[in-house]
Amino acid sequence: MALAYSAGDARIAAHYVAEPDLKAFEAGKTVYFRQFMLVQTPKRAESIVATQAQFDKLRAGTAELQRNLAAKLEPRLAAEVENVSKAVSAAQATKIKVRIGEIVPVSIERNDSKALVYTILARTGALVEQKPEEDNTVSSTAYCFVKGKVVMLVAYRQFRSPQDLQDSRNMANAWANALFAAN
Repeated sequence: MALAYSAGDARIAAHYVAEPDLKAFEAGKTVYFRQFMLVQTPKRAESIVATQAQFDKLRAGTAELQRNLAAKLEPRLAAEVENVSKAVSAAQATKIKVRIGEIVPVSIERNDSKALVYTILARTGALVEQKPEEDNTVSSTAYCFVKGKVVMLVAYRQFRSPQDLQDSRNMANAWANALFAAN
């Protein structure tokens, strides 16, 4: 499931989900994870030790991308969503068609020499055995620079209220701070 939700150019290091979702998934039930977190690293950067200048360039490019996110992502999005649909269907052993609608950048919470943390909202949905499920999803991403490596922490959660925005931000920031404290 983590592979299904990750960017194609990232290697998954960890996938954290809520305990009830994990139990349902292990029991073979179809699960639409309402909250989860991925720890990943860009595959293209695994074999290199990045410099501060390279991380700064990544931060600047990602912050710039937030200004016109939908227009810049749309050309690549259809193929990625199709790949996610196939992977989720295989993992759940059920035909699932994932959809991503409007993507709205919300904020950049942190942008310094060690981390870039930003939050987006997206209209998401799935067609599970011909039954539509629509949702809004908030995700907060932390690009962390640790000992010459880039680690990405991505917290996803179902959006129901402004508190979900804050919870997502808090989770990404707390994990980033824990990562820096441990290293």
